[in-house]
Amino acid sequence: MSFSETKKDFVINVIKLGGTSQSKKGYDTLISNLKDNKTVVVVSALKNITNNLLFIIEKYNTLSSNERENWVNNNIITPNIELASSLGISDISFLKVDFNYLLLLMKNTSDKLQLQEKINLISVGETLTSKILNVYLQINNKNSLYLDSIQFIRCNLENKSIYNKGEFSVDKNVLLNNFKDNQIIVVPGFRGMNINNDLSLMGRGGSDTTGSIIAAEMLSDKYEIWTDVNGIYTGDPNNLNNVNIIKSISYDAAQEISAMGARVIHPYCIRPCKEKNIPI
Repeated sequence: MSFSETKKDFVINVIKLGGTSQSKKGYDTLISNLKDNKTVVVVSALKNITNNLLFIIEKYNTLSSNERENWVNNNIITPNIELASSLGISDISFLKVDFNYLLLLMKNTSDKLQLQEKINLISVGETLTSKILNVYLQINNKNSLYLDSIQFIRCNLENKSIYNKGEFSVDKNVLLNNFKDNQIIVVPGFRGMNINNDLSLMGRGGSDTTGSIIAAEMLSDKYEIWTDVNGIYTGDPNNLNNVNIIKSISYDAAQEISAMGARVIHPYCIRPCKEKNIPI
């Protein structure tokens, strides 16, 4: 069955949940807004988790293994356990593999992490929230599946630095096959698999780009980015008074605004949707 034939059978929505949406309120709002359409939910890490992971990488060789382990427990593991607890999820065994991986890296007897270890470490934040959201959706009787983005997003270059500068592309057939038995697919943002079959990162703001390339490849009706503001304003509504939301804006103007520092939307996520004329 071809993609075009399949596309006639159902509409695919793509929603990206930012770090500020990783909460019971954010998840309940998501559930209340889910329609009968097939939906891909791209998930960011909890707010500040990626920054914390970058911090421990920077300080890695200045701390003992015990200090590193304690820091990760307090600043990475505990916040995610607290998120799960706030959702009424008491059995967190589905997170144990990821927690153990984090702690294993902290116990490393080496005084430095290898490049791939740094990349894998930074990506864990999205893994944890994606798995937590997926379990919460299932508890709320949603037909949901956790699907790691490395299974269907590929990068055309090997890793030369923490953030890969190559092109990331989506294998739509993997998503379509998983939609046969599932209504919602929960995807960790920010990453894919490179030409050496190593995990590869898109760069900061990469979750926005993850959702964009998925929406473009799946010919989604629209791409929704859920963040702490309702759209692009004439100024930062968190810091300024008397700013107004821009009800409609062209892709190029949005690209220019984001490139100038507006953090509501990542500049790299605009082009894929522009090419397929998908509203953001």
